[in-house]
Amino acid sequence: MTIDLRSDTVTRPTPAMRAAMARAELGDDGYREDPSVRALEEEMADLFGHEAALFVPSGHMANLVAVAAQTHPGDGLLLDEMSHIFRSERGWPERITRLRLHTEAPAESVTVACVEQTQGNRGGRVLPPEALDRHRGATVRVHCDGARVWNAAAATGIGLAEYGARVDTLAACFSKGLGAPVGSAVVGSRETIARARDWRHLLGGRMRQAGVLAAAAHHGLREHRARLVDDHANAALLAAALQPWLEVPVETNIVFLRTPGSAPAVEERCREQGVLVRAFGADQIRIVTHLDVGTAQVTQAADVLAQVLSSTGEHSRTDSSSST
Repeated sequence: MTIDLRSDTVTRPTPAMRAAMARAELGDDGYREDPSVRALEEEMADLFGHEAALFVPSGHMANLVAVAAQTHPGDGLLLDEMSHIFRSERGWPERITRLRLHTEAPAESVTVACVEQTQGNRGGRVLPPEALDRHRGATVRVHCDGARVWNAAAATGIGLAEYGARVDTLAACFSKGLGAPVGSAVVGSRETIARARDWRHLLGGRMRQAGVLAAAAHHGLREHRARLVDDHANAALLAAALQPWLEVPVETNIVFLRTPGSAPAVEERCREQGVLVRAFGADQIRIVTHLDVGTAQVTQAADVLAQVLSSTGEHSRTDSSSST
């Protein structure tokens, strides 16, 4: 059986989630008449302490409509150069919303500063609530890419409303950590969410009987948040077993390893032994624990990774000595 640790997006809906989808009440969300979507949006707004929420198909779209709702072409957008928006979604700020990107605060004020919770490309690091305040001011709004904000809350015990209170908008993902097949939500003021809804329509994200998807998200929201600590424990188990190659301390469900040789080669050798991991650049491996991988599978994966990394190190030393 393959053990897939590439991302927490690879999960399949549980039988209970599928049942929730099957019995979902439906309507036309284009007319805001889908009761399952409306229930999800209302609960999300309440959880984060905001006035309104909007259900969208993806995290990418969630970030886009949230920022677009608060900016105009030519405005400045402040991004961490390691953030998902900068590294994986960079096309939309430049090509769709026509914003000027900054990775350091410029002399002139920006309109929106983006933060990320947790920081996926920094090993799932949790930003403390006070760090979310750093850029906020009279002329700067703060958007949080909270794709894994659930993990931050589970790791720290800090409530979602505490994170929500520190930002103007927040995008949370249901298919990372919570096991839903698709979907994210943006929370914010009624005015901002109304503008975000217009942007969703413009981008082709307006859905009809979307309650089938909202029901899956709602089930994950209510039933799968408490178990995120299991994913964190499994990530810690991997980190302990693979300590010689650990790149950064593990805080949540993401483990980064430094490979002694080619990361793509390590990825391929692990795949051959039934363990799927992700090469992150030339010499890093990223591993993400999730709902579909239990402790026994994580232990098995750790054994495979340790064997592959050890033998890769031996090959690297042999290659190095033969070339001198």
